[in-house]
Amino acid sequence: MKRIFLSILLFACAIGAAQAQFSPNTVLTATALNNALAAPAITGGSINGSTSITTNGTVTLTGAGNLGSLTSAATQAYLDNSTLVATTAFVKRALLAATATIPMTITGGTYNFASAGSGAIFGVTTSSGAIASITSIVAGGTGYQVGDVLTMVGGNGDGLVYVSSVSSGVVQTASVFYGGTGYSGTPQLSGQALPPGSRSGNLTGTLTSNALIIIPGGTLLSGARRIGFQNNTTGNFTIQVKLTNGAGGSMGTGVILPQGVANDTSMTLYTNGTTDVWNETAGTRPLYTAAGVVIANAHTTQGSATLSGGTAVVTFTAGAAFTSASSYICTTTDTTNNSAVQVTQSSGTSITLTGTGTHVLNYRCTGN
Repeated sequence: MKRIFLSILLFACAIGAAQAQFSPNTVLTATALNNALAAPAITGGSINGSTSITTNGTVTLTGAGNLGSLTSAATQAYLDNSTLVATTAFVKRALLAATATIPMTITGGTYNFASAGSGAIFGVTTSSGAIASITSIVAGGTGYQVGDVLTMVGGNGDGLVYVSSVSSGVVQTASVFYGGTGYSGTPQLSGQALPPGSRSGNLTGTLTSNALIIIPGGTLLSGARRIGFQNNTTGNFTIQVKLTNGAGGSMGTGVILPQGVANDTSMTLYTNGTTDVWNETAGTRPLYTAAGVVIANAHTTQGSATLSGGTAVVTFTAGAAFTSASSYICTTTDTTNNSAVQVTQSSGTSITLTGTGTHVLNYRCTGN
């Protein structure tokens, strides 16, 4: 018994020396021993080799310190917004995710990437790293609307789910909008609104009705950014991009995306994150038919020409050229006097101006 008691005293002295700098062979009181055991600390020296520290409380590092170049920590998913350690892998993943391209196959209706809902959890299956199907609604959450597009927490955080039906804000059914990458097994994944980022949306599909895409907002600091869209859809309908109003709806005038093929109508938009979305290219506006259909890849070519013997041929090159003789419309005026003039669209690369003598004619052609 004496040996056991002596061992306890020696152990307490060692702990106490680290905590309170007790002198060797000092007999500790019960209070001093309890204090030393309750709040152990290392006040000097070094720990060599591989060391694991396990605690059921909080470890606090104070003063100037150097964790060293080989120090590692768990890498959180890029959607994490906590005070946990941010590794270099986390920073890289977050930057890549904030500038990624999102494939979007759409048919019409609302696609809201700034859902006001919360708490939804989905049971899913995966295949080759992508979410393959929704097998169950584990939790329907609250505040959701049809058309909400949710980011799936897990994998690389890029999987998307489309809410297809709700009851009093609770998700009833959903489908995979984009399978994403880095997922495995049959997990239960939480869904959340997409954080603001300078991403691109690559749009495909056949439109059967007009479509509205609602993008996330924020403050001038957190929500202002540039975003891109490539509208490769077909169908005689429009796609409009607007800013979230923060309550599940949209605000502002927004921008109509021109249709095209092979990304030839790619458009960069700008939002201040608080009021609206604009076309980044100043002065550029879509060209419409009388039916309100956007004419893809439209531009305007203008200039002047001096007639010779009452005619002049103007040749369009490079970006000034049009697709065919019927894909654009030209007007012309006589700047010398108010004489009759005519313009003939010979092909997509040339027009013929007809007027009087050597008069000077202005022309303006618009189309694609």
